[in-house]
Amino acid sequence: MNGSDLDAVMAFFIADPVVSPNGQEFRGAEAVSQVLAQSVNDTAPIDLTVSGGSEGEATFEQNGRYLIDDGSNFGVTGSFTASWIRNAEDEWLISRLSWTQE
Repeated sequence: MNGSDLDAVMAFFIADPVVSPNGQEFRGAEAVSQVLAQSVNDTAPIDLTVSGGSEGEATFEQNGRYLIDDGSNFGVTGSFTASWIRNAEDEWLISRLSWTQE
């Protein structure tokens, strides 16, 4: 996201991902790409802090907080959850990403 490279961001997702910004849900690569394109183009640098997670045999649930440095004294903050799956090539890809702004 910080590199403003939508193709690189989308490479982290499975073919049919789901993103849920602030409770809205978008399904499929095209819809997710459109949502993330807006973020890639309009967002100041994003810092992620992972606070926890749990791993299954081929899944990983990750959660944490984010800070978007918008130049103000406080920035934009919130929490995120990412659901990762391991594919047949032994790569970890995001199947679901949700975030909530505070």
